[in-house]
Amino acid sequence: MRLQSLKDQISAEDHAQMGNDQLMSLEVSTYAQKGNIDEFLDFLSSGTHVSVIYIQKTPLQNTFLHIAASFGNKDLVQFFVHHFPGLHSKKNIRGDTALHVAAAAGHLAVVKILLKLYIDQVKKNSFLDVDIESNNERLVAKLNERVQVNDCGNTPLHEALMNNHGTVAMYLITTKIEDAFFVNKLGESPLYLAVEANNIDYVKNILIASSFHAHRHNLYEEVTKGKSLVHAAITSRNIALLKELTKMKTEVLSITDENEQTPLHCAASTNFAEGVDFILEKYKMDIFEKDSDGFLPIHYASKYGHIGILIKLLQYKLDAREFVNQDGQNILHVAAMYGKHDVVRYILKTPGLELLYNEIDKDGNTPLHLAAKKWHPNVVSCLTWDKRVHLKLLNNEGLTAMDTFEENMKGTVSYRQRLTYITLKSAGVGRAELQKKLKLKRQESAVTEPYNMEDWKDRVNTLMLVSILIATVTFAAGFTMPGGYKDSEPDHGMATLLNKLAFQAFVICDAIGMYSAILVTVTLIWAQLGDPTLTINPLGLALPLLGISLTMMSLAFMTAVYVVISRLVWLSYVVLILGLFFLTCLLVFFTPFTLPHTSENLIARYLSHYSISLLMLVSGSYFDPEVEDNQL
Repeated sequence: MRLQSLKDQISAEDHAQMGNDQLMSLEVSTYAQKGNIDEFLDFLSSGTHVSVIYIQKTPLQNTFLHIAASFGNKDLVQFFVHHFPGLHSKKNIRGDTALHVAAAAGHLAVVKILLKLYIDQVKKNSFLDVDIESNNERLVAKLNERVQVNDCGNTPLHEALMNNHGTVAMYLITTKIEDAFFVNKLGESPLYLAVEANNIDYVKNILIASSFHAHRHNLYEEVTKGKSLVHAAITSRNIALLKELTKMKTEVLSITDENEQTPLHCAASTNFAEGVDFILEKYKMDIFEKDSDGFLPIHYASKYGHIGILIKLLQYKLDAREFVNQDGQNILHVAAMYGKHDVVRYILKTPGLELLYNEIDKDGNTPLHLAAKKWHPNVVSCLTWDKRVHLKLLNNEGLTAMDTFEENMKGTVSYRQRLTYITLKSAGVGRAELQKKLKLKRQESAVTEPYNMEDWKDRVNTLMLVSILIATVTFAAGFTMPGGYKDSEPDHGMATLLNKLAFQAFVICDAIGMYSAILVTVTLIWAQLGDPTLTINPLGLALPLLGISLTMMSLAFMTAVYVVISRLVWLSYVVLILGLFFLTCLLVFFTPFTLPHTSENLIARYLSHYSISLLMLVSGSYFDPEVEDNQL
């Protein structure tokens, strides 16, 4: 009676204005959040028109019913759907009905109320007199025609599964099984989401519930809509799910995804060894089927560094040269291009794969060309140390691996590029004669072209600051001699420890360090003049001098400390050991940057190799190719 009197307040003029939405205040929305019907009626009785229930919405266009449903206020939801028809079909700014919101929030009681109302309305409009649980074909057809979707194409079942609300999902699956196969705008059905979530119980229930309706639709056609369920099961690395899907029909293993990748492609790329065995041993899938990029499954094992999968797939063909992609690249090409040094090392050590080492692709590139082109110093090192790899082969453009490396240089030389260059150079990978001439011409023409000093400004300034600091420190150390000075004649003012060998070493190292730092500073002043030649060449001289200066300063510190504590033997030895250790680290880390042209002498090459290997290990330069390529 009380509600009826309030509803009678809505005049014809109010009905005409119900299309004009009003912004719901925070105070008003709290009544829907609390879920107390009496309080809500008191709010309406306080002079507020009942029409606000229809016209007032939040900034997200949520109605009172949306709010009540999202907070699980079952009684208030029942109140709204009973007394305010049509409110349940209103959508917010995302296209969500109250049922979507309730399912996403996991409120089963509210979902039951709203779903019953929805189905009752479908039955009424379709003149059907059957229960919700009925398998009546006409009702099912009408329900399927009127699937509730939001702007993303998601049904309430999508929302329940995406938010991991199991009880709500199971109720929706058993009540409205057709929604389990409805594909959203991303090509994902609720069944796909269940497989992707690695939830075998949901998958079994969907397939079992669907089997009851096998007389009215083809289950195989339903499960093959949208994204591949088999690929999702493989990505989840769940062999039980994979077996469950293949029980329905083995043809699901022949389905490819949007990139034309077979399940075997997917299993190889995700390192799912159990899945590879299942697919190959039970269903004998073709290992030579290519995807849209022309890659075989074995190429993905090589690309992502999955050696175990690679070994399995190599067992099916003796001649590994048969495994080529659309660009004519074999597994060693792919591993080299993507920086997978573990795969490269395995191939180089495995008998029977020698024919891959110098194979060329359609562009004439060997694996060494591709590793150099993509700046993978670790792979270049593996290949160049193997004597069976030919270092001076030319591709179709007449380029060696060194030429390919230099052709792909862009802007400022990166750390990764420098290590690659040093590795190639120390291995004796030279340039083609034609490229030497072209490079000389480019260098000559570059001098006459406008030169951007901004690319070098920060580097020059940083090096100059370091050199000035070293010069200042070594200069000060020259006047604060360890051990002090003599006060008596005839040696007044002379250093107390003058005759100590360690002291003499300190003086020599300190002097060399200071003079080297001063030379670096002067050299870098020339680099500030703006002339391209006076910028590049002085930097090439400044780095080795700076390395000498840092080394001498470190030696000066070590000898100075040693000379004043030499009476305490154990401590002096500790200082010497620590000093030598960190001096070795300094040389290892700095040498590759101060010696741009490394020697091809075997001893020098070994030193360079271990130096670079340590640098790559410490700096994490066993690069993730996808991350590095995105950064570059």
